[in-house]
Amino acid sequence: LPFSVSGTYGSSSACVQIIQSAPSYLFCDAGTGLTGFVKEWRQQSEEKGPETFHFFLSHLHLDHLIGLGSFEPAYLPENHIVFHGHHPETQAVLEGLMDSPTFPVPFRDWPARIQFDIRPEGEVFQIENLLVESILQNHPDKSYGYRFRSGRHCVVYSTDCEHTEEAFKADYPFLDFFR
Repeated sequence: LPFSVSGTYGSSSACVQIIQSAPSYLFCDAGTGLTGFVKEWRQQSEEKGPETFHFFLSHLHLDHLIGLGSFEPAYLPENHIVFHGHHPETQAVLEGLMDSPTFPVPFRDWPARIQFDIRPEGEVFQIENLLVESILQNHPDKSYGYRFRSGRHCVVYSTDCEHTEEAFKADYPFLDFFR
């Protein structure tokens, strides 16, 4: 089909919010889709108190981070932002991405309290009321999928994974992860 029928302009890159009962916000990746959240967040209330924002980064490619520059909560000193993942270089990548000449406000100067929670690959951990598991995915520069559990509920976030012929095997590890 021609592009005018099958394609579109203006799509957002990866950013998914998982809404939970806990008082904080939880995102998987921070692509341009994050700007939609900021618009809604701004309209919720003029007077905001301290808030916590958790970001689970699948990998450090630009299309999964580019929404952070316009993430308004990062510019408020009462807020707390936590970056979770398995890439030891996360802080260095974010500082490099948001530094002169590519960005006017250096990452290290953000007023919000920034924390990096970088875990060993495969570690299962708890964030508020969620049990978090991850799986290494087939993608350049290492990508991780995440599974979030709370009681009987479970959500899996898996993007940018190239499944090979291994996916047709009965013992393919992603089958149990997704199940």
